[in-house]
Amino acid sequence: MPVPKRLITLLVTAALTTFTFAAVHVSSTTYPDKGLPHIKTSNATWDKTASLYYGGQSKHDLEVRTPKRLPSAPPGFTRVPMGKSKGENSPRGLWTFGLYTCFGIGVTGTPKNHTEKSRFLMHYMISRGEKARDQWDTFQQLVEDARLQDIKGWLSIPDLSQQLPTGWSQKDTELMDLVIKEMVQKVTDLIGKAPKTVLRPMAMVEKDQFPYGIMQIDQNNSVEIDGHRVTQ
Repeated sequence: MPVPKRLITLLVTAALTTFTFAAVHVSSTTYPDKGLPHIKTSNATWDKTASLYYGGQSKHDLEVRTPKRLPSAPPGFTRVPMGKSKGENSPRGLWTFGLYTCFGIGVTGTPKNHTEKSRFLMHYMISRGEKARDQWDTFQQLVEDARLQDIKGWLSIPDLSQQLPTGWSQKDTELMDLVIKEMVQKVTDLIGKAPKTVLRPMAMVEKDQFPYGIMQIDQNNSVEIDGHRVTQ
């Protein structure tokens, strides 16, 4: 007996609905990220951590507005915006602010060619996929092109043990811990030895307690994190 057309339509609709539901369900599972392939976590955790940037403000809002409470780069320093990398040689230094969930990553050394840059600073924004990969690839290329001698690495990273920001969860801590380990390893591979790492309290940045969240490298390759001189 032939099957009625209406019944065929209902069966096809049901099948498509089931397929759509299954696809949505799969997308919510954990997965290895393209930019940080060793890290597996949910989309929701990635998106929350990536959205924090600076006390919950978006990168666009922070970069374009200029209230009095936001600091400016000191004279003789080049500002490194969020998600960017820059290199300099004497007499200019490098400076960035708003390191909240972000990482400050610096490399210093003596270039083989005196005209090349001798200091590099990246304001690494927690992100995934191509955005994460592009940030690192740009920084890595800058450093490698300089062919530095007496090379040193510096990291300003979030302190996960105290003064956590509002709304911080255990899942946020677990993800951030994985990202920290991954980035420390990347810098180690880049310079051939372990970098100097400095912990900073995120809550102090959230409350605009400057110089928390600031990192700079001066014309002599001296490094300051949160207003304190760092040596190794």
